[in-house]
Amino acid sequence: MVRQLLCNHLWVRMVIFLPFLISCVASVNEPLSSTGPVLIFSSSSSPDDIIQQIDFGATAITPGRSIQDVYLINVSDQDQTGLSSKISEAEFIFEGGVFPGTGGDCLDEILVGQSCRLVLRFSPTLRTAYSGDLELSFGSEEMIQLPLRGRGTDPALISISEADPFDFGLQPLNSSGEKVFTLTNIPTGALAKDLAEVGLSLPFEMKGGQFPGVGGNCQPALNPGDSCSIVVTFTPTNVGIQFDQLRIQYDNGIGIQTEQRLIQGEGVIPAQLEIANAPLYDFGSLIISQTATHVFTVTNTGGLTATFMTGTGLALPFAFTGSSYPGVGGDCGTSLAPGFSCNVEVIFTPINPGSFVSTLSIPYNNGAILVTATRDMQGQALAPADLNISENPLFDFGVTALGSTRSHVFQVSNDGGSIATLITDLGSLTSPMRYLGGFYPGVGGDCNVSLNAGQTCTLIVEFAPTLAGIYSAAIDLSYNNGLGVQSEQRNIQGTGAIPANLSITESDPYNFGTTPIGGSLVHIFNIANSGGFTASAINEIGLSAPFGFTGGAFPGVNGTCGVNLTAASNCDIEIIFTPASTGLLTDTIQLSYFDGANTQILNRDVEGSGVAPALLSISDAPIYDYGSPVIGTSASHTFTITNTGGFTATAIAGGGLLPPYSFAGGSFPGIGGTCPTTLSAGFTCTVVVTYTPAAVGVDTDTLELDYFDGLSTQTALRDITGTGVVPAVLTITESPLYDFGTIAINSNTSHIFTLDNIGGAVATALSEIGLAAPFQFVGGAYPGTGGTCGATLANGSQCDLVISFNPTVLGLYSDQIQIDYFDGSVIQQIQRNITGVGAPPAILNVNLGPTFDYGQRAINSQTNQIFTVTNTGGVSALSMNGLGIIPPFDFEGGSYPGLTGNCGATLAPTASCQVNVTFSPIALGIVSDTVLIDYFDGVATQQADRD
Repeated sequence: MVRQLLCNHLWVRMVIFLPFLISCVASVNEPLSSTGPVLIFSSSSSPDDIIQQIDFGATAITPGRSIQDVYLINVSDQDQTGLSSKISEAEFIFEGGVFPGTGGDCLDEILVGQSCRLVLRFSPTLRTAYSGDLELSFGSEEMIQLPLRGRGTDPALISISEADPFDFGLQPLNSSGEKVFTLTNIPTGALAKDLAEVGLSLPFEMKGGQFPGVGGNCQPALNPGDSCSIVVTFTPTNVGIQFDQLRIQYDNGIGIQTEQRLIQGEGVIPAQLEIANAPLYDFGSLIISQTATHVFTVTNTGGLTATFMTGTGLALPFAFTGSSYPGVGGDCGTSLAPGFSCNVEVIFTPINPGSFVSTLSIPYNNGAILVTATRDMQGQALAPADLNISENPLFDFGVTALGSTRSHVFQVSNDGGSIATLITDLGSLTSPMRYLGGFYPGVGGDCNVSLNAGQTCTLIVEFAPTLAGIYSAAIDLSYNNGLGVQSEQRNIQGTGAIPANLSITESDPYNFGTTPIGGSLVHIFNIANSGGFTASAINEIGLSAPFGFTGGAFPGVNGTCGVNLTAASNCDIEIIFTPASTGLLTDTIQLSYFDGANTQILNRDVEGSGVAPALLSISDAPIYDYGSPVIGTSASHTFTITNTGGFTATAIAGGGLLPPYSFAGGSFPGIGGTCPTTLSAGFTCTVVVTYTPAAVGVDTDTLELDYFDGLSTQTALRDITGTGVVPAVLTITESPLYDFGTIAINSNTSHIFTLDNIGGAVATALSEIGLAAPFQFVGGAYPGTGGTCGATLANGSQCDLVISFNPTVLGLYSDQIQIDYFDGSVIQQIQRNITGVGAPPAILNVNLGPTFDYGQRAINSQTNQIFTVTNTGGVSALSMNGLGIIPPFDFEGGSYPGLTGNCGATLAPTASCQVNVTFSPIALGIVSDTVLIDYFDGVATQQADRD
C-alpha cells in the first residue's frame, strides 16, 4: 500500500525517476495502468495529502456516529467517467446513505487535475472493532480501494476530581484563591469532544477568564482514558459563604452531556490589627533622664488570624521594655485570632532635651498579604523656657506705599522645656510701627502672660507710613524662664514709598494703521512704573477681537510684563490687530494693577482700520484728452496713480501704449514720473505719457498698469485721446487803433477787447506785456475785472480783455496792447494800438449871477426867466438834473429844464443850454430860492447854483 501511494504521488509530480515509476505495481489503494496512477484518495484537495486508510477511531455505539471527509483527485492526463462505489461493511456508509454522501460533491465524472469530496459515516452497533473497504470503480474496468477502520465503544464519560462540594475555604475579600480540577474520560468510552465550561459566575471564574484557565491544559477533545486539568479561582468581594456549579459540557459521541461539581467558598475580612491610642500617643514632657512606660493594646478587628507578627520601628529614646518585642509587660506573640487582643510595652528614656517621635510598627500577614499596623508616638525632654521671636535677625516690612498699611504676624515660640511666665512688652515700638490696634499683642494676636513649652503665640505689628523714608524699631519682650527674668528682641524696619504709577507709551489713541481683512499688525507697548512702589496684580481686562495679545494671552509672545513691576522699571506688552471687517475699529487696553494702596486702571485707547485689497485708479477718468497739439510737437501729461484700496500694490508695470503715444523718454514711468514698482495704500504716484501727433486728426490709445493687489494680478486702465492740429492763430478786435476818447483827469473809462483763436490748436501761455499807465487792466491784473481770457484759448473760441484809461495829468496818451501766446509750436504776439486824452473835469456855470432878482410881481401872476448853463471844463457834464426849487419858484411846466428850456442830461465842453424858471407869488413879501443843477463832472458829482 505504501509503495503504491508513493508511486501515485511521484507520478502526479512527474518526477524524473522514470525507472522507479515503471517498477511500481498496483496496490489496494488504486490499480496502475500502463501510463501511471489515475485517481488517488487524499485528506484534502491537495495530492500531497495522500491517505492509506481511514480510521474512525473509538465511536460510541448507535446512536453514536463519526463522520469523515475524503477527497478524490484525478491525477491522470484524461477525464475519468462512470464513477461508482461500494462499501464492504454495513457500519461504514455514505452520510445520508447514498454516494457521494450529504455534503459531498463527487459526480459520475471527474475532470483532469480536479478533486471532489466524499462524506463517510461510521455508526457502530456493537462494542467491537470494525474494518471494511471503500471500492471506487471508474472507466470500463478500473477500480481503487480505501481501507476503513473503526471501533464501537460506550459513550464518553467525563468525571471531575475533588469532593462534592469542593470548598475553597476562607478567602480574604478582593484576593484570589485557586484550585486545579482534573477531568478524566473513562478508558472504555468514546472520544469526548467540544469540552467547555458553562455557567460559572463571579466570584468564581476560570483563571484568566477563559477555559481551561491559566495553567490548565484541557483541549476541546479528550481521548478515552486520558485526563487534563482546569484552573478555577475564587475572588470574593462580599463577606459570607458563596456557592456555584462548575459545569463541564461535552459531546459524549451520542449527544451533549454535562458533568457538575458544586463549589463554595467564604469571603472574609482580612486580619486587621489596630493599635490603641490613635492617632498619636504622647509620653508627655519629662525631665532629662526620667523614663515613662506605656502598654499599647493590639486588637484583631478582622475576620482572619493575623500571623507572623513581630514588633519593629522604634528608635531611641523609645524602646520595648527589656529591649525586645513585646516588652517585659507585653504578651503579644506571633499570631492573634480574630476578635482577640494582646499588649506590647514601650519605654521613653530621653537623655537630651528636645522633642522626639517614633513609630511602633507590627508587621503581620492578614491572610492575603503582608501588612503593617503602626502607632505614632512622641515625647519631650524639657529644658528651661526659651522664647524666640520669628523673623530673626531683622524683619523688613519692605517698601510700603504711603497711605496704606502692612501688617505682619510674628510668631513667639517657647523653644525651651518649661513654661515661660510674666511675659510683657517693654514698649519700645515707635511710630509708624505699632501693634495692630495700638495695644500689645495687636488685634488678632494671641500672646498672653505665659506660654507653654513648645507652644507658639502671635504678635501682630503694623507699618503705616505717611512720609517717604526708612523707619526702624524693635519688639522687646520680658519673661521669666523658670530661673529668672530674660528678654527677647526683634529688630524691624520698613520703607515708606510713593505708590506705584504705571504709564503706557504711544499717543492716545494709538493707531495700528491699516491692514487687509485677515492680515495683522503687531505693536509693542512699553509699560513704565514711575512710582516708588512695586505695581502688583497686573492684568489686562479690556481687550477683545480684533485686538488681542499675540499668542492669545497677556503679555503677548514677545511681551516681558508679568504680574509685578518694580519701581523705576518698565516692561513690554505685545498687542496684535487682526481685522475681520472693514472700517475703523476701536478698543481700549485696560491694565488693572495694585499700586500698593489701591487698585488702579491704566487705559490706552487703540484703533485700526480693516481695508480691502490694493486698488489702483488712474486719474483723468473716464478718458483723458490731450487736446489739440500741433503736429510735430509733443504734449505730455502726468497721470496720478492712487491706491484706493487698503493694501500695498506691488509688481506695478506700465504698458499698452503705441505711437504717437509713449511714456516720456520711452520707458515706464516716464521722465518726471514717480511711480515705483510698489505703492502703499492711500498713496499716489505719477506716470508721464507724451502725445506726439504726426498728422492732423484724432488719435486714441489706452494706458495700462498691471499690478498685484495682494490677492491676484489686476490691470488699471485709462483711455486717452488727442487731435493733431495746425498752430493756434489769435486776432484782437478794434483794428488798427482804438481811441478811449477824452475823459476827465483822475477819472477812468474801460473797453472790452475780444481775442479770437482762428487757428487749429489751443493757444497757451497767454500774457499781456505792453501796457503802462494811464492804461491798465481793470482791477490791475490781466485779463481785467470782467475779462474772460485766461492762460489758454481753445481753437475756435474767443475771450475778453477789459482795459481802462485812467489819466491823472492833462494830455494825449497812447500805448500798445501786446499779447504773447504759444501757438502750439512757437511763441507768437499780437498788438493793438490804443490812445486817449486826459482833460479837465466838466464845470457848469449859470449866468445872471450871482443873484437874479425877479423884482416885484403881483400876487397870483407868473414871470419866466431863462438861465443859461455853460460847460467851461474839458469833458462833458453827465447826469445833469435840476434840484432845490420850491414854490413860488418852479421849473416852467413843473419839471427840469422847463417847457422852453433845452438842457438835458449831458453838456459837452464849451457848450451851453437853458433852463426856464418861473416865479408865481401867492402872498405878499420877499421870497428867495436857489436853482441847483446836479451833474457828474467826469470824476465826481458836482452842483452849479444860482440864487
